Amino acid sequence: MQARYYDPVIGRFYSNDPLDTLGHMSKGDIHGFNRYSYANNNPYKYIDPDGFDSFLVSRPLKGFLGNAGNHNFIVHNADSPGDPNGTVRFFGDVGNDTMGEVNANTEGFSAGTLQTDTAAWQSLSTEGSEASFRQIDATDEAVAAIADSVQGGQEYSAIPAIQGGVNSNSAAGAIANRADGGAPRVDNGQNQPGAGQHERVEFRENN
Repeated sequence: MQARYYDPVIGRFYSNDPLDTLGHMSKGDIHGFNRYSYANNNPYKYIDPDGFDSFLVSRPLKGFLGNAGNHNFIVHNADSPGDPNGTVRFFGDVGNDTMGEVNANTEGFSAGTLQTDTAAWQSLSTEGSEASFRQIDATDEAVAAIADSVQGGQEYSAIPAIQGGVNSNSAAGAIANRADGGAPRVDNGQNQPGAGQHERVEFRENN
């Protein structure tokens, strides 16, 4: 169940964080690996009302010559990596070279991508998954609100660095970066076209 045990008398967890141990260590988060004190010693700043997490997820795109780069997307409202109840969010070409949120009924260039993303996400709960991720250090409510505020109708291109515009990696990276100020890409050693152009993504500021 990936539970953690907290002793209210001593005010500390006495079991390791079951999620993203290596991620905490690589970020130099001295509390993350074994977060003995609740909420990083600052329960006023670090709160998590429902205990769910959000992730920037990356999966390989297969081409005729092998991996043609990685495609990134957002998941929030997840109990753990691969949680089938997590909400998968993907922004891509919704027609006429414009970017918007893709759903299961989207046709054209992005047709079927949400289903493929969902399968890649759920594969993270099994060994041998080709997907990778970084956890977004923000509440899932905040991540969902930021994703909801992505401005639709922006120019879409497959390779923004060359063609201009933005793509799915730009949008996913922008959401993750806006949520926690962290990297707009997953540290997996793979090319993620468009992640470097995340600052081009526009948001509705009233959200």
